[in-house]
Amino acid sequence: MKGKRAQAAMEFLMTYGWAILIILVAIAALAYFGVLNPARYVADRCTLPVPMVCDDFTVTNAGGISVRMTNGDVKDITVTSASAIGFGTGCVFSGPPVDIPQGQSAIISITACSPAVNPDKIKSDLVITYTSGSPVLTKTITGEIYSRVN
Repeated sequence: MKGKRAQAAMEFLMTYGWAILIILVAIAALAYFGVLNPARYVADRCTLPVPMVCDDFTVTNAGGISVRMTNGDVKDITVTSASAIGFGTGCVFSGPPVDIPQGQSAIISITACSPAVNPDKIKSDLVITYTSGSPVLTKTITGEIYSRVN
C-alpha cells in the first residue's frame, strides 16, 4: 500500500512540474521577443522643475532634442545654456541666449548630438541654465525627458 501512495504523489508532482515548466518556457519566449518589454508601455514625458514648464518636445536621432518651454516665473528669464545628459555625447544648446517673457513660450533646440545608444527609447537629464531678475541671478535646473526616438 505504501508504494501506491508514493507513486500517486510522484505522478501528482510530475504533472505540476511539467505545467510549471511549460509556463516558464512561454514567459521566456514572450520576454525574448519583446512582448514583455516595459519600455513599450511607458508614455513619453518631459518634466522640468518650477518655474519652467515643458509643453512639448521632439527627439530625433539626427537632430537632437527640441523642447518648447513656458516661463512660469513672475519675471522674464533668459536661457543661456542647455544640455542633454544621457542622450549621446555633445548634446548642447548652440545659439544665442533665448529670452522668454513671463507666461510666454520658446523652443530650445539641443543639437550636435551623436546618435543615441538605444535607438528605441531614451532617458536623458535636461540641464538648463538661465538668468532672471535684477540684479541678474544665474540659476540651473535639471529636468528629465523620456521619449521614443523618431
